[in-house]
This record gives sequence, C-alpha cells and structure tokens, in this order.
Amino acid sequence: MSIHGSLQHVTLVYCQSWNYLPTLTMFLSKFPNNFTLHHIPCSCLHHLEWWSHVLAIPNPSHTLLSLPESDLDVWVDASTSWGIGLIVNNKWASWRLTGGWKSAVRDIGWEELVVIEMAVMWLTLSGLHDCSIKVHCDNTSIISSFWKGHSHNPERNQSLIWITAILAASNLTINPCYIHSALNKADSLLHGVAGADELHLVLNVPIPEALCEFLEPV
Repeated sequence: MSIHGSLQHVTLVYCQSWNYLPTLTMFLSKFPNNFTLHHIPCSCLHHLEWWSHVLAIPNPSHTLLSLPESDLDVWVDASTSWGIGLIVNNKWASWRLTGGWKSAVRDIGWEELVVIEMAVMWLTLSGLHDCSIKVHCDNTSIISSFWKGHSHNPERNQSLIWITAILAASNLTINPCYIHSALNKADSLLHGVAGADELHLVLNVPIPEALCEFLEPV
C-alpha cells in the first residue's frame, strides 16, 4: 500500500503512468485483513516491472502548467519490407531492417513505435525541453497505444516504456497526429528514395542496444 501511494504521486510526473496502477489497486483490494496471503498476479508483476524500468531514468520532471506547443514538422513512417524513416524540418534519416527482425511480437506496429522512439531520442538529445511536439504518424493503432500508455504486445510496450521515460526526463511530451499514408512525407524514404545529402539529418542518436541487431542506419 505504501508503494501504491508513492506511485500515485509519481503519476503527476509520468502523466501516462496511471494506466499501470489499476492492477496493483485491484490486487490490494483482495486483502480483507492483514493475515490473508495471495500470489501476485502476472499482470501486476508486469506493471511493477514497467515502473522499475521507468523509474530507473534519473531526474524526471513535469510542469503543472500546459506545455507550449512546438511544431518542428516531424514525420515518421515504417514498412515491413524496408525499414523506418524520420523527417524533421525537411531533413531526413532512415534505418533499414536487418534479417531476423520479424517475430510473433515484432510487427509493423512495433516498427512504428520504434521510429517514434528514435525521433524522441533525437529530439531530447538535441536539447529540446519543456514543450509539446507534434509528430505526424499514419498508424491509428499506435497513436491510440501512446495515449493509453500501454499495449498488449510486449515489444511495443518496451518502446512505450522508453518513450515515456525519455520524455519525462526532459519535461517533454509529444502529440502524435494522424496523417493519411498518401500524405506522409516520410513515406518516400521507405522506397529507398533518400533525400539530398545536404539534408541528411545529423544523427547523434545511438541505436538502443535492444534494437542494434534489427536496425542499420542509411
């Protein structure tokens, strides 16, 4: 109950983390007195593990005021046959998928979250903080998962964990906005059509260790 109370306060910083409290709340409600024993359900253990990953990121912050919106013209897209692409203010970056990436839990939705994760890492490592950034995406399922803060897919959840933690560390948030696939500026990158060399986005973003075997920068 002490942990539960502390985590309720932490949701003021990690605004999407309230989705990871109900299983713990329900578990605590099963104890009618101090002498009842129960096994912790898997769903509760999974959410506590999520908290442990998120809270391991140092120095998070979140203002109680509405963050000012910043439109940096960020576009993301993914393709199972090629890889992922990112455009920021007409500058581009892309990563090819390597063999063996696909599995029962790594699919197009996982790709879409991975490219958002790479975009968020680039934005934060570029020194941005204290604002809300619009990100154009053509996958409604992924946009929904972001706002809910979780997914039933474990690989997608892992990306959501890091996206949430990285944003909180810089007092940032993103606003994923749906755009029709035909209008997605990043789509051309997924057909091997790279942009001009002088517009190649300078990448100061290391590929996360968990993704190194699946992504290769172009």
